[in-house]
Amino acid sequence: DFNRRKRVGIVISLSAHSNIGSIKPIIDALDIVPFLNGESVAFAKRLSKEYSCSLGEMVFMMLHPYLRKNKRISVSYEASYPGGSDNSRSFSKTFMKAGDFRERFDLYKDKIRTMLTRGSVMIFFPTVDYLRDASRIIEEHFPSLAIYIHSRQKPRDNFKNWIKARGAKSLIVGTRGAVFHYPSDLALVIVEDDSSPYYSNPETPYYNLINVAEILCRRKRIELIISSDYPALSIYKDYKERKIGFYESAANMKDIKVFDFERLRAQKSRIFTPFAIELMRKNLEAGKNILLLWNRKNFSLFLKCTKCGYIPQCPRCSSPLKLSLDKHKGVCSFCGAGYGILEICPKCNVGYIRP
Repeated sequence: DFNRRKRVGIVISLSAHSNIGSIKPIIDALDIVPFLNGESVAFAKRLSKEYSCSLGEMVFMMLHPYLRKNKRISVSYEASYPGGSDNSRSFSKTFMKAGDFRERFDLYKDKIRTMLTRGSVMIFFPTVDYLRDASRIIEEHFPSLAIYIHSRQKPRDNFKNWIKARGAKSLIVGTRGAVFHYPSDLALVIVEDDSSPYYSNPETPYYNLINVAEILCRRKRIELIISSDYPALSIYKDYKERKIGFYESAANMKDIKVFDFERLRAQKSRIFTPFAIELMRKNLEAGKNILLLWNRKNFSLFLKCTKCGYIPQCPRCSSPLKLSLDKHKGVCSFCGAGYGILEICPKCNVGYIRP
């Protein structure tokens, strides 16, 4: 009972002792058949560390909203848990480049057909509209086989598809949230239009589908295919470092040049190099558009307790600490010092420290 209201929770382990002073008793178990197992919880723990959120937030992401309600739901369901990885397989990542979705689908449709004989395949799209347009092409080659999961479906239909998607050898097509509902026999993951901003979740827990999909594929030791009309800079960087395979349709090859302006900067105080200014001038005179990307340092502007509002500060500079995902530390913007971030607020000992 929380202020005369009952709350739904998830039991992930049992302990004879607790570091929390006041804990609530478990009133009842709503689900007879558990929907998650230890591997699912381990995956949630990995993501909670990656994105500095609580384990509970990530575990709840793996359950359908119907199962988060404070009531029993009768489900005809045979437990099919996400299992461990097959040691005979290995993780691989490939970028496939072509002009439009039909051309890209032609590059990997045979791969889908082969992998469906071994397990399930998931295809992700950044928006529902994009998914619906692409579904016409998917249905041409895999009629009545795809299971669609997205936010615009009616809740009951979405729940039925969620149950169906946990079956064997399924072709699952969805938006970013569907990644948390992967089936036990997942054999291949495909992400369309990786440069889309809609793959980043705008609210807590903050996550990016590309990153979550790669973590999942590494744990399952399966292939990740990223497909678009041009590679994002992070993909191009992986290609240059030989961390990703690259395949391009011969009819779509273009000469793309990437310049590192930092090496050409004569004075560190100047924002743009003379070379960059000249490139912009020529393109503007030719009537072309220019897109400038400015890299913001660190993941968040500050950290804050979710309960009392306490903001961790640098002990030397008294400035709010920013979260660095690379270092998994709070970093001072002035002196650059890094400090470990406690999970529980040191001031109120109740709330979580979150970005």
